[in-house]
Amino acid sequence: MIELDHVVKRYGGRGAVDGLTLDIEARTLCTFVGPSGCGKSTTLRLINALIRPDQGVIRIDGKDIAELKPETLRRGIGYVIQSIGLFPHWNVADNIGTVPRLLRWPKARIEARIDELLHLLRLDPGEFRTKFPHQLSGGQQQRVGVARALAADPNIVLMDEPFGALDPPTREALQGEIRRIQAETKKTIVFVTHDMDEALRLGDRVAVMQSGKLVQFATPAEILARPANDFVRQFVGGADMSIRVLAVARVAERMAPDGAGQGQARGEAIREDASLKEALTMMMTSGRDALPVIDQEGRRLGIIRLGDLAHL
Repeated sequence: MIELDHVVKRYGGRGAVDGLTLDIEARTLCTFVGPSGCGKSTTLRLINALIRPDQGVIRIDGKDIAELKPETLRRGIGYVIQSIGLFPHWNVADNIGTVPRLLRWPKARIEARIDELLHLLRLDPGEFRTKFPHQLSGGQQQRVGVARALAADPNIVLMDEPFGALDPPTREALQGEIRRIQAETKKTIVFVTHDMDEALRLGDRVAVMQSGKLVQFATPAEILARPANDFVRQFVGGADMSIRVLAVARVAERMAPDGAGQGQARGEAIREDASLKEALTMMMTSGRDALPVIDQEGRRLGIIRLGDLAHL
């Protein structure tokens, strides 16, 4: 979906993005992570043609974006930023419908899309449609910002540290929502963060940047198991890497299937797509050393034991 081919962007002789080459596959969530000033937000602005590269080529769906009108390009791209940028004198419905109105969608289609997105973001339309931004919590404002980015049904959504200003519980809840929304809508999402835990939790693939350069591009599990260099190893957390594995690895990877002689586990079940960290938390709070495992439809698949979590 998105190809960056030896892309360079300089400011005052310094390479903010320095020879960046990578491919982001369609219908995946790619996170960019690194310290401040490493070039991750600049990369987003390059993809959206808010700035132009000094060298290199950026292609979306095989087309060089330099050959497209910026407004044509951006109609297929949603954009979410940390400051949200909701229009303060417009209510939630008007904010979400901004781009569809510019595209001259029929009114009935816009209204239906607003309700659809509010349901998707778990905001009751009857309660939230007519509220104004100042009447919303920070987490609710950010949900509306995500809904607005999705309103015109873009193929690509760019998210620039959208949850950085939120408190930890709200941030964690919205991370789960973004994973769920991506799984349901199959959008290609590029998500910038300075938080390695967030990058590992969200990303199908993680791009680690340092001083404008890409130092590793891999799955979360690969980055944890095989950091490319000392910078990545330290950024991932050094001695804490094994703990982070619990947040990245899924129950399905460690469970024993039914019929494998694993015995019985009773009580509340855990889904196969839950993290090992969630499984450990459930075991500790319930006092059990084994959990039944179910799929998304609630069908029993097997069992996961406390000992299965220790093999990191």
